[in-house]
Amino acid sequence: MSSTTIQILEITAGFYFFMGVILVVFAEPIYNWAQGSSLPLFTKGLFGQAIISYYNVKTRGAEAGLSHWGYCLGFNAGVSLSVALIIAFGVTLIIIALYIIAGIIGLMILGAVLGGGK
Repeated sequence: MSSTTIQILEITAGFYFFMGVILVVFAEPIYNWAQGSSLPLFTKGLFGQAIISYYNVKTRGAEAGLSHWGYCLGFNAGVSLSVALIIAFGVTLIIIALYIIAGIIGLMILGAVLGGGK
């Protein structure tokens, strides 16, 4: 694997771990917040199910069942992948902006050189 791929996987794994720790530790307060929030019903359902699964994993441990463990892992994977893609997209936009700025500066220098610097 290339070093870029390894770096993206490391970032994703870091977010995956971080989101898992946050959601397991704060499952109950987040669940209470999600119940009273104005999230769309579909998002609220997915988010609520993840919180319920995290709460079950936190309170029951290994006895929570494969469905709760699977949902927790799937939710974490989705969140970490989304965050990694957002970061990659942001970095790409920054690089494109820097290339555009460098191109404009290069054209200004070229114009000054070809125009005789009047």
